[in-house]
Amino acid sequence: MNVVLFHTGTSLPDHIKYCIRQLLHTNPKFKIYFLTNLNFKSDEYVNIVNINNFTVPNIDHYFQHCQEKQLWQTSLRRLFYIEEFLKESELQDVVHFDNDVLVFSDLSKHITKFKKFNFLITPHFETEYVFGFSYIKNYKVLTEINKELLKLVALPHHELQSLAGQEFPHEMRLLNYINTANNGKYISNLPVVVDGPGSDNFDVFQTIFDPSTYGKHVGGSHNMGTHNPDYVATPDWHGTELHHYAGRQISEGKIKVTFDGKYPMLNYNNKEQYPITNLHIHDKNLKDFVLC
Repeated sequence: MNVVLFHTGTSLPDHIKYCIRQLLHTNPKFKIYFLTNLNFKSDEYVNIVNINNFTVPNIDHYFQHCQEKQLWQTSLRRLFYIEEFLKESELQDVVHFDNDVLVFSDLSKHITKFKKFNFLITPHFETEYVFGFSYIKNYKVLTEINKELLKLVALPHHELQSLAGQEFPHEMRLLNYINTANNGKYISNLPVVVDGPGSDNFDVFQTIFDPSTYGKHVGGSHNMGTHNPDYVATPDWHGTELHHYAGRQISEGKIKVTFDGKYPMLNYNNKEQYPITNLHIHDKNLKDFVLC
């Protein structure tokens, strides 16, 4: 198995260091590939892949309506860079997630399960995916998805707004729209709850993957507060978001996050406990939850 991370910018944020450090602790046998525009050198722990010479489609026109959303630009562009890297390197069976994610489990125990699918990703809710965690079988999977993405971003902006149901559709909404429009052809869901909506493939994995709901719940977020109508305060931790699959169940008291030492667990109906494979720490304070 291989882990592919992606970052562009002028410097390396501290939270990425904690993300990598945790990976080395929980999955020491995995190979880590760090795709970046920064001038770093590979070492015995991380393989640095400089993306400056990669040839990817120019989608600058798509962002003329959203110049201030640098994060959304990077998030969409990375799919093309990762495709190019996988094609060039011939890597298969790749795990990818955002750089503010901590992995708490030994992922090797899921390898045979991952391989049953082409592309797995964590859903926030019915119309949105997020790279809290994902598995990609090979570059061909991304090639097909990226072809669809290019068709969408070439549409007039008002038409795309209507299709995706968002003022500026980011990659989370675009991926969901592509998959829904193609009857689930491209993407399968990772389980974010035990049962009900959002529990797809829980029977396969018997563990929970965090899209960002649990990380926001225990660690907070820069965009959770009174200005966010979907945010609901809870007596424990930092609150939750009602529009998320997991947020609904937290607010209903059906599930809650606990810790076994430093390992996050999902308490289900006050009867059963399931491990949470990863935490997507939205406020970037990964050091508060890192194992080592």
